[in-house]
Amino acid sequence: MATLKDIAKAAGVSISTASRALKNSASISAETRKTVQEVAYKVNYRSKRIASSEVITQKSVIAVIVPQISNPYYSTLVSGIQDAAVMQQYSIMLFSTERDSASEKKAVDMILSMDVAGVIIAPPETEQTNCEKLHEAQLPVIDAGYRPSSCEFPYSAVVPDDYTGAILATEYLVYCGMKSILLFTGPSETHSARNRVNGYLEVIRRSNLAPNIFSGPFTYHAGYQMALDLFGKSGVSPAE
Repeated sequence: MATLKDIAKAAGVSISTASRALKNSASISAETRKTVQEVAYKVNYRSKRIASSEVITQKSVIAVIVPQISNPYYSTLVSGIQDAAVMQQYSIMLFSTERDSASEKKAVDMILSMDVAGVIIAPPETEQTNCEKLHEAQLPVIDAGYRPSSCEFPYSAVVPDDYTGAILATEYLVYCGMKSILLFTGPSETHSARNRVNGYLEVIRRSNLAPNIFSGPFTYHAGYQMALDLFGKSGVSPAE
């Protein structure tokens, strides 16, 4: 296993400089920090602080970052994480960023100052870069629900196949003989909404049907209001 001394030698810096670079110290230039961190990543270097956290299983903590705990999707996700963590004698520390990049950055900085065993992050579905700090610190990180393409480090993620799911749902409605199929979806800038729209459109077009897409925030109330607005204007009830 590579040591801090090995990292310093390969990067051409002193041991103290390498140590500070791995901690993202502002006293080290960005270029030097990048060089040291790239060397550490290539040799899979792990600090004693992180290695020791892995053997203390009774009091290990998994940090969980979600955009909005009031959203049923994320509250269900956190509930599942909690159940699995307890079974393995882990605790979770929850951070809800309310979809604010600055809040997410604060959560990441706080996690980096602690001895957590790992991180599960459900990133907002728009591009973000805060995940990179977690990988630079050699922390075990899992992304849940979405894999940001902006993160340059290889990492693990558990994500749904929104594209295929939309295809299967639309194909089923076509099979049932439906001729007017509406899609209520989330904001167009989100990864999952775009994939669902693309899957829906693929089936609609090859079935020679007209697309009907309605977008809004990913909330229960937004979906309810869109349905009220649509059916109220068209004179069509959901039962029809």
